Amino acid sequence: MTSTNATGFTTLAVIADFLGVTLTHHDDGPPGYYTHHRRTISTRRNLSVGMYRSVLAHELGHAAYQDTTTTPGIFTLKQERRADRFALRLLFTDEEFAEAYTWCGPCIPALADELECSQHHIRLYMTLKKDTP
Repeated sequence: MTSTNATGFTTLAVIADFLGVTLTHHDDGPPGYYTHHRRTISTRRNLSVGMYRSVLAHELGHAAYQDTTTTPGIFTLKQERRADRFALRLLFTDEEFAEAYTWCGPCIPALADELECSQHHIRLYMTLKKDTP
């Protein structure tokens, strides 16, 4: 199966531009972070394609909601969950997940590779869909 994700790198960069966010990189530390007062998202260099897409989509969620840290470097659990749900809408559609699942089955690493995202976002998607009537 070839990935047909509509939100490739270019689309994520366009979303960042639309939000007025500058994209930068750092060498060490967390995979990514958003700094509201600077309107900047920084992602760690050398992330895999899937991790980069997931981290950038998540941080775009913080930017879209104009999240600010509650204490230096810390977002609230509510903000983190909201940013993850935002990322899921960017990373793949229900149809893309279903197609990947047909190909990969319930193997989370394989699904993450196929959909070019983090295993965390695959687990989250599966949990949310399981809880949806």
